Parts: sequence; C-alpha cells; structure tokens
Amino acid sequence: MLDLENEPKAAPNSLNPTEASKDCIDSLRNRFGTPLFNIVGHGDTTYVISVLAGQDIANTNELTYFSQYPDANKELDAIVNAVKNKIPSESNKFTHDIVTKLHSLHGGDSEKIKQRRIEVENAIKNNLKKSEDIWKAGLLIHALGDTYAHTYKKFWTNEEVAYGPTTGHLGDSIFGEDPDSVTSPKTKIKYLAYIENLFNILKTEKANDQKFQEFKEKAKNSKCKNDACFSYEVLEFDDKMDRYNRCMDKYMTPLSRPQVQEVMDQIKD
Repeated sequence: MLDLENEPKAAPNSLNPTEASKDCIDSLRNRFGTPLFNIVGHGDTTYVISVLAGQDIANTNELTYFSQYPDANKELDAIVNAVKNKIPSESNKFTHDIVTKLHSLHGGDSEKIKQRRIEVENAIKNNLKKSEDIWKAGLLIHALGDTYAHTYKKFWTNEEVAYGPTTGHLGDSIFGEDPDSVTSPKTKIKYLAYIENLFNILKTEKANDQKFQEFKEKAKNSKCKNDACFSYEVLEFDDKMDRYNRCMDKYMTPLSRPQVQEVMDQIKD
C-alpha cells in the first residue's frame, strides 16, 4: 500500500505519463480536495524553482518526477549507456543520445554548449504548452541542468568545454570536484546560473520574484560543504514528494525507448 487517501484504481504499470500523474495528484488529496503535501520546502531543485515560478502543484510534481527520471532509471543511466557505446553490438542511436543529449556529455566547445542550452530551453518551453507534454519538459529539464553541471574549465567563457561521452566526468568525480555537486565554489556558480534560467523558463503570472531572489541569495551564501547539508538547509528537504514518486513508480508504464527518443530528437546533434 502507498498510504494514499484515494489510491488510483488502475492496474499497476498501466497508465501513460499524463494519466499516471493526474491520478497520483488526485490520490494525494484529502476528502476536502486539499493536497496532502506542502508546496514548499522540498529537497529537489526542480520542485522549489517550479513552485517559485508559479507552476501549479500538478505540473510541479510531474516536472520534478521526470527531471529525476534519467538518473532513477537504469536504462537511461549515463554510465550504463556509455559502457554500451563501447560494445558494437550494444551501441546504437538511442544509447548514444542518452549520453550526449539526455546527460549533455557531448564534448563540445563553448559555442556548442551555449547552443545546446538554448536548444533545450526552447524545447522545454514548447513542451510546457500542452498538459500531455509536461513529462517531456521534465526530461528536458534534466538535460538542461546537465548542460551546466557537465562542463569544465572556466564557466561561461570561451574556455568552457563539455565533458565527453566516453568517460564523462568520472575522473573529476573521483579525484577532483564532483560536477554533480552544487556546493564547491566552481559548481555553485553554475548552479546559480542554472536556477536563474530554469526560473525564467517556468515563470508564470503567479511567479514570486522576490521569493526567488531570496532563495538564490540563500543558496549563494550557504556555507554547506556537501549536498546533504544543502538539501536540508537551503532546499529544506523533506520526504513528502516520496508518496507521489511511489505512486508514479507503481502505476505508470515505464517510458519506452521510442518515447524517450522522441524527446531527445528535439535536441540537435
């Protein structure tokens, strides 16, 4: 049991992304129609920025779930597919695009990085226009975040280079500053630029610019030395998103390769 007030009636793993999200949101409401979760203080950056940008609770949860999906699903994992790309019988367009597009490990120079950020930004905006495409925007948010995280050398200069598809950022993660962390001086600069971009992409008429600036200052001035501290003190992490995640995991049919490929095809090589 998911400990939900109104558990979906559908069979497990039978709903498409939009259907599953709607049913899971509905299941998290009490009999008065009030969400059983708090809309602030969740540990995921996508969730926090989406709320501050004025997205409704349904979009916020769906965007958050799918922005995490590439790291939560082994078939979409960057390392798994990088290994497959070294094996001729396992390598194909899908495995290549997972690494170079979904995880933004394309190895390009500063111009390629800038171009990729703009392409992904525009793709997210296009998918936000229709409720049935929100999940696609979520996947693309993952790719956008990685266009910031998965680079090295001086950020936002002609020196900046994207990590490549063969070994990615493995060396730096083990022996240097982990680019997927947000607490080192180098990565925090990129994180602040990323959340500014994401806020502007997701921004609605209900956006709270003042609260966003306060959040950005809080992130900038954080003394945290690790991501666990950052989640607790800055993102004010709690586990209320977990119930939605468990519901989606149970009732949604896992994304198929064609579904993911269609999203990745919105990003140019």
